[in-house]
Parts: sequence; structure tokens; C-alpha cells
Amino acid sequence: MNPLCKGTLIATTEDISLHAARPLTGRAPRSGSFTIAAVVRACQTYFDWHPIVGGFAVLAAAAGAVTALFVLQAVIPAVGTATAGWPICTPLNGAVLAVLLMSRRKLWPFVLLGYILALSEGTALAGTTRHPRTLEVFGNVIELVLAAFTLPPYRNFKQWLQEPRLLRAFAGYALLLGPAIVGLTVAQKAAGSAGAVADLHAGFWERFRIVAFSESLGIALGTSLVLVLCNRQTYRLFRWRALPATLGLFGLLALATRFAFTQTIYPAIFLPYAVLIVIAFVLGLRGAVLGTAIACAIITALAAHSPLAAGQAGIVQSGLALAFLTVFPLSVTLFNRAELEVRFKDSQAELDKLKSLDRITGVANRKRFDLVLNREWQRATRDPKPIALLLIDTDFFDLYNEHYGHHAGDACLRLIASKLAGQPHRHYDLVSRFEGGRFSVLLPGASGESVKRIAEEFRAEIAALDWPHERSQFGRVTVSVGWASMLPETDLKPELLISAAEAALGSAKKKGKNRVEGFASNVVSMSSAR
Repeated sequence: MNPLCKGTLIATTEDISLHAARPLTGRAPRSGSFTIAAVVRACQTYFDWHPIVGGFAVLAAAAGAVTALFVLQAVIPAVGTATAGWPICTPLNGAVLAVLLMSRRKLWPFVLLGYILALSEGTALAGTTRHPRTLEVFGNVIELVLAAFTLPPYRNFKQWLQEPRLLRAFAGYALLLGPAIVGLTVAQKAAGSAGAVADLHAGFWERFRIVAFSESLGIALGTSLVLVLCNRQTYRLFRWRALPATLGLFGLLALATRFAFTQTIYPAIFLPYAVLIVIAFVLGLRGAVLGTAIACAIITALAAHSPLAAGQAGIVQSGLALAFLTVFPLSVTLFNRAELEVRFKDSQAELDKLKSLDRITGVANRKRFDLVLNREWQRATRDPKPIALLLIDTDFFDLYNEHYGHHAGDACLRLIASKLAGQPHRHYDLVSRFEGGRFSVLLPGASGESVKRIAEEFRAEIAALDWPHERSQFGRVTVSVGWASMLPETDLKPELLISAAEAALGSAKKKGKNRVEGFASNVVSMSSAR
């Protein structure tokens, strides 16, 4: 069988990521599963079974998608054109980079080939005279390959943002070096020629600045926007509960951006950024990315008619760059801070759990037992219900340690603890190591015959293990069980329950061990069972 058929790489539960390997189980997708994820899974599975046909399908899909994006970038005013004749922001390469990051590397040649075909021929569909030459296409491909290979592997949005080298690689290669390569391939063309910056008065370095700046902004916007849109958590912003806040803040941002770029006062340009910062705090990173895209679309649409940016492409590009530099680092910092808080809480909970466990047996320790007993006692005084306690002592345990050694003694305790903890019980019952070779089982709400039955089951199961004990009169490891059941009252202390169970245990040991004795209710009558 083709090794590719042994498994498939599908989307994670949170993202449309194509790296996480999972076997094909044939199970039906969950109801309400993310549609894009289902499409991705189907395409990946088909590619695994038919790599050649699937590869050409990916090529065709990439070519079609890139062509559509190219046409939109060329003809829709929302992506804007600066007065120098070049788009203010070109998110095409950013979107393709996001697709590469989410794809397995064996799909990259097909995606890039589709991109090259679309970039070379797609301009005719847009009805424009911009026909990139081979050198320009080569520059764009180098930009994408350089960024895709240097950025950290993408498996899911959360993990990717926490990669330590993400900021350095994204800023150095995706936002600086890659756009500089594209800028050089375009700027070398004479001003006014097909596919060049249209401003006849723009020099080489001015043309380079406009193109490189446009590419850098497009990479930042396109990559982040596609990754966010392919993230399942993003759509929580549009659930009914969150929808009013989401639409209200996005609407406020749109109004602030439009107001700022229809004024002649330069300080007004900072108004949208204040709203974006609020969005970052309220809606998080995903909301900030969507908000930045909205602001970018409005700014570029108004650029040609804005009295603030008329005749100055650099003003508009600088405004967009300020939005990215202000909001993105803040959003990522807030995102990572929230993740660190979650990790800290989880670590603290795990530490508290470890503090409450016995080091040798792994069941709850005496400190945990005392805490739970006091809590259940207080609860039972408010809502009158009995509380039962079993004290289980390993018979002749000191002799076991002397004969077999302390390591064997620890193994014996672990065995008894595992059997006690493995018994069917309610989730609020507590098995703990009381002291030495003695264990306790706290049973809130239990009393009478049910407690006797549980105690006898514990005793019988340990005896049935037939664990050798040459120094015991029984020839095997056995336990004695003392139990007590009481109805807590406000003037009684939980120590009274412990004392009653200890008295019952002492009675069991005096009567020959390997037996059960107990006290029921708030009386001193004893019942026994063998």
C-alpha cells in the first residue's frame, strides 16, 4: 500500500491547519463542524490516495484563487491605489503565504505553480496593462518561499503565536527582506512603463519605497487575516451574545476611520487607532485583526479623495503601518498574557493537587483528608445527612517491613491503595492515606448497613489478593476495618467521627484482626461483621 494512504493530515479542532497527523477512522464529522475544515479534510484525503490528480487539483485551485484575488486587488477600490500609481496595500502575497503555512510542504510546489500561472496571466482578466515580467514573478516567488521556510511551522493559531522566533522571523524575512526583493524587481523598471510605478517623477528609491511598503503592509494584513478567518475561535465573536459588542465596535471603528480621513487636521488620524486599541482589549487578537482589515479597506478606499492624504501615498501607507505597529504587538501581548494566566492557573491547580497527594501511594494525604472532612461536616450540619468514615489498617505491617524491607512495604501500601481507589464509589467519596499503614475512606451521606457492606467488600478484596506475608498469622496481607457513621450537629466536632472509627478499628484488632467493626449513629452501640 502507498505509505501516504496510511493516514491523512487534517485540520486541528481549532484551526484549519494541515500539519497535525491523525489516522483515518471513518467516523462521521461532528454536527456543526467547520465547513472549511471538512473541505480541507476531503481534499487532503483525496490527495493522499491520488497524489498526481490531487496535485493538479491543488494547482488549479491555487491558480483560480490567486487570479480572483489579483482581479479584486486590481479593480476593487477598497484595496486602493496610491497617487503614484501603485496599490497602497497588496495583500495577495500575504494570503498565499498563509495558505503555504497551513499546507504540507509537499503541496507547496503545486500552490506556487498555480500562483505563478495566475500572476503571469491573471492581469489580462483584470483588464489592466500591468503585466509582470519574469524577474518580477521570480521576486514574488522568492518572497513567499523565503517567508514560508523561515517562519515557524504552523499547527494552530495559539501555538504559532507563542513560538519564540515568530516575531524575529516575521519581521526580518516576511516584512523586510521579502518585500525589499519585490521592491527591487519592480523599481528597476522605468517610471511610466507597463507594470511600473506610474509617477514619471518618482526616482528609483522612491519607487522602491512605495512598492516595498505596499508589499510589507500586504504581507502583514493578508497573512494575519487569512489565518484568523481560518480559525474556529474567530467566529465566536459573531455569536448572538457577542454580536452586539462586535458590530458596535466595528461600526465605531468605521465611523472613526472615515471621520479621520475626511478631515484636514493631522491629529485626527490617531482616532481610529484609539478604537483599535479598545477592540484589542475587548475582542482580543482576532477582533483586532478583523478591525485592522476594516480600517485598512476604508483608508485605502478614501485615499484618493482624502484631503489629508491627497497627493501623498506615503501618508496613507504610514497610517496603515502605524495601525499594524500599534495594534498587532499589543494584541499578541494581550493574547500571550491571557495564555500565560491560563497556564499559571493550571500549574497552580496541578501543584495544589500534588500537595494534597501522598508521595508513596498517590492517593490523598492526611492534610487533604482533614480539609475534606471539615468541609463535608459543615455541609452536613446545614443539610442534615450522615457522614461515614472507614479506617483501614494493614495487619502486622511493622512485621512486614522488618521481614521484606521498606521498599516492599511501600509496594504493599501502593497495592492496597490502588485496590481501595479502584473500588466503585461516588465522585465525592475520598480515599486517603491516614498514617503509616492505615488508610481512610470518607463516605458523605452513607450510614448503617451500606457502610458495613462497603467495609466488608474492602476487607474481602484485600484478603483475596493472597499477597504473601510470612510473619502474619493468616499467611497473607490482610486488613482490619473500623467504621463509624454519624449525623453531624452544630455542637459536635468532626474529630468525634475519627475517634469513633479509631475505637471500632481498635476493637477489630483486639478481636483477632482481618475483620470489620463499626459504630452507627450518634450512639455507642457497636455492630460487627465478619
